[in-house]
Amino acid sequence: MNTKHFFNKGLCPDKRLLSRTGRLLLLFLAMLLPTLVEAGWLIVEINRNNFGSLSMQSTFIQQNMVRIETNESVIILNLEKEELTLIFPDKKVFWTGKPADFREGMIASAEVQITSLIEQMPEGERDKNRKEFDEMIRIMRSDTLKPVLPGLVRIDQTSRQDTIAGQLARCFNIYIDSTLYEKVWISRDVNPFAEIDLDRMLAMSRELTQPSIVSAYRESPEYLSLIRKGFVLRSVMPTPIGESTTQVESIRKTDIRMELFMPPTDYRPVGLTEVLQMTMNDFDGIKQEPAPELRPGTLPGFTPEPAPVSKPRGYELK
Repeated sequence: MNTKHFFNKGLCPDKRLLSRTGRLLLLFLAMLLPTLVEAGWLIVEINRNNFGSLSMQSTFIQQNMVRIETNESVIILNLEKEELTLIFPDKKVFWTGKPADFREGMIASAEVQITSLIEQMPEGERDKNRKEFDEMIRIMRSDTLKPVLPGLVRIDQTSRQDTIAGQLARCFNIYIDSTLYEKVWISRDVNPFAEIDLDRMLAMSRELTQPSIVSAYRESPEYLSLIRKGFVLRSVMPTPIGESTTQVESIRKTDIRMELFMPPTDYRPVGLTEVLQMTMNDFDGIKQEPAPELRPGTLPGFTPEPAPVSKPRGYELK
């Protein structure tokens, strides 16, 4: 039976119907293809201080998974399971657990180390420093950072615009009362965090950082309202030694293999005590502002260092 006879006998749908169906199928596949091929985000940012030193960090986001990679360590947040993985490539070890467990271990370690430091202070200074330390621990154990804020948060939109990483961004000034704390350039055209559970990411990240004014205002309703509508491509913060600038150098959609969000198979698991020894060796500056704070491409408590971007440790991008 030839094709023409087949259609004429009504044994198959009309050719025109098949043609329309084919076009619809192609359209559906065309719409589906970007989802399959460009399922995740790769963000590369560079921090520059007033002395000209640079540090780089890469962030991978896909399906409620976040990987932040620096030269020293890799941090993975599984937002669905509310699970944290810390990977130390130089030692080929990793730890996986709940962020709250990491925070409790961090606080306990801080208590031991700083209590020892206080005991070595002159007797007249011990009581004052002990009270300050107790207050800091109380805030660290708190579920909110509001007590850290010295005043009201105000965000002013400016007329300044710039093209950053190929995206048009507008400048916003962030004040606490009348003091300018940060200038951020936000693009409304791209926002990788819109595709993940931002609230859960903030809650998990809060467990990993020491309270500070910066981390507190970045959880304020005013700031959260701003970043839910766009993505921070540049942050400029005044410091005692000059401005510190963090800027996104590239941001693109890319397919990310899911094993990138798992520790390499040849790495060995370690306990929390060993992890804390690797991440908390020095508490001399505990009263200083921690850096970096949470912003797109940045996780609290870990300082960015130069890191490979195109080839994550232990894996290849597709």
